[in-house]
Amino acid sequence: KFSRPLVVFSVLVGLLAGSTSVVLISLINNRISHPDVAGKEYLWVFVALAFAQFVLTIIPGLLATHLAERTGFDLRLRLCRQVLRTPLRQLEESGNHKILATLTQDIQNITSACIQVPGVCTSIGVLAGCLVYLGTLSSKMLMAMIVLLAVAIVSTKLLEAYARGFMKRAREEWDGLVKNFTALIEGMKELKLHYRRREAFFSSIFEANVSKLRHNNTMTGTIYAFINGWAMVLYFIVVGLLIFVLPDFDRSIDREELTGYAIAVLFMRTYVIALMVLLPYFSQGAVSLRKLQELGLALS
Repeated sequence: KFSRPLVVFSVLVGLLAGSTSVVLISLINNRISHPDVAGKEYLWVFVALAFAQFVLTIIPGLLATHLAERTGFDLRLRLCRQVLRTPLRQLEESGNHKILATLTQDIQNITSACIQVPGVCTSIGVLAGCLVYLGTLSSKMLMAMIVLLAVAIVSTKLLEAYARGFMKRAREEWDGLVKNFTALIEGMKELKLHYRRREAFFSSIFEANVSKLRHNNTMTGTIYAFINGWAMVLYFIVVGLLIFVLPDFDRSIDREELTGYAIAVLFMRTYVIALMVLLPYFSQGAVSLRKLQELGLALS
């Protein structure tokens, strides 16, 4: 709601990028399939489409930068105002370390999620355009892609839910780490005067806290690495079906259609990877929003 015009414009840019990509793929396919046709007309259209892709790639980057700075600025001011309006007893029950952790990491996580919106819209627009192009070439190929896409979405959501559990636990450990940082700084003089107390604090509390945080973050990264690998497996399954199975299954497919499939699928790979890379940002943002609600600092 805060940046609705930017989001709407990002969606439109993404859809336009998708339609431009479809035309570009079709142009390349036609040129490869008909090498005997004069290439001057193809060349100028190709240059125009390439320039359009250049512009449509820059615009989301500019939008992301503007959205990041604007959102981060607004969130910090808004949450600080809400902290000042929140009853003192509620703040004391929450703990200063939790408020500090929210004002630092959670704002950064939410901002990082917001700035990915233009890139997500562009990737989805390009993938949707490629699916439309595949549908114009073969309805069977489109159905196969939709089935594999459904499998990818469901399996990814299941794995992501598992990763989010570790992400939530890591966020809880971050609260404890900020608390320990505060204790370390505020109790520096006392810790320096008492060797045993200093060693007990460092070994029993601080080191255990950091170890749990490291474990949860490592597990989160491992699961998301597995998600990316699984997405690539599904992608190569599509390529294998396209190259080795589909021509034998459907004899009516000619070389031009097969070339169009290959170009479209290969073109989609970059944007599939981009979406996989952006998944953790939105999971982190969701976890941070939950922490804000628990502190009574809702963004409503």
